[in-house]
Formats: sequence, structure tokens, C-alpha cells
Amino acid sequence: MTNASANSQTEEPTVFIVDDDEQLRTALRLLLRSVQIRAVTFASAAEFLEVFQPNQSGCIVADVRMPGISGLELQQELHAAGHQIPVIILTGHAEVEMAVEAVKAGAMDFVEKPYSAQKMIELIQRAIVTDASNRQHQAELSDFQTRRHSLSEREQQVLELLVDGKTTKEIALALDIRPPTADFHRRNLLEKMNVENAVQLARIYEAQKRTNP
Repeated sequence: MTNASANSQTEEPTVFIVDDDEQLRTALRLLLRSVQIRAVTFASAAEFLEVFQPNQSGCIVADVRMPGISGLELQQELHAAGHQIPVIILTGHAEVEMAVEAVKAGAMDFVEKPYSAQKMIELIQRAIVTDASNRQHQAELSDFQTRRHSLSEREQQVLELLVDGKTTKEIALALDIRPPTADFHRRNLLEKMNVENAVQLARIYEAQKRTNP
């Protein structure tokens, strides 16, 4: 029986514990509660997937071997769907090789049972920080794309040249316009893109291009 609901708060980072071992689920939830980390538990991956929402921040701790969908298969399914929430795999001694494969396939880490309470807390805290950083990065890229759509055709041309390292004079020459006009468009697009300089613009531009080639 789960103590989660479809209306789980999405603002507070949450650890989603997915394991068919009730005693392990309860022990881990109580351990996290002792350090003020919110956790909800699920007896199966299918149960978790019924209520999971991509905007829920935090991380997942899943047993590598469960009836039905295994922790490895859960991690693969989330990864294939484009969900970047960190996954920590719980594994028994005989399943370490399987857990290593999970990490290679995109899981953040694995923990061998019986685990050290301190190590588990540290891994989960790191996973939560990683998730927050990833979500901030994605929000930045999404905002960049939205702002880019607001640029005029000429500003789009200047942007392409600017992120390519061209100076104002080189931009003016390439577009057959006067340098003051090129500088005017350059200042306008930097303001519209909400960046301070061409270096910051190029950094976000390249990250956005890698995400959406």
C-alpha cells in the first residue's frame, strides 16, 4: 500500500521509494524523515508510474529486482520518455553487475544492500541537488527559445553571427549594413534575450542546440 497520492506536492523535493520490501520502504522513509527529506513509498514500479508527474522534483530510489517492472526497467522507461529525474538503484550483492549496467544506461548511482544510512542520505541529497540544477537548466533553455522567437528576422541574423564570434564590424560587413546599425540590432537582441553579453548568449545558444539539434 502506498502513502503517496496523485496530488503530491510538486514544489517540495520528494524521494520516491519504489521497492516490494515493505520493511525496507518504511525504514528508508523514516530515515529520510529524520533529516527533513520528504519521501513517499510505492510497492511496485507500476504503482509509481500511475501517479508520477514529470514536474515532480526530487529523485527515485528503486530496487533493481521487483515483480513486474524491475528497477532497471523503470529507469529505462523514464529515460526513454525523456524524464531526467535522478534514479538511485538498490541492489543485492548478486545483482551488482546489473546495477552497474543501470548506471551506464543513465541511472545516477547504485547502493548495495545492506546500505550505510549516512551514504544513502548523502547520495539522495546529491541527487536532489542534481535534479534542481537540471530543472533550472531546462527552464533557462526553454526561456531562451521563447525569447528567440520574439526576435525580428534581422536580429536572428545578427544572433547567428554574434554566437559565431563575429565582431560588430564583421556583422555589418556580412549583412551589408552600417556598423552603428549592426550595433543597434546587437544591443536590441541582447536585451530581448535577457543576457548581459555575447559570451553568455553563445553559452546558452550552444546548450540549446545540443538539446535540440
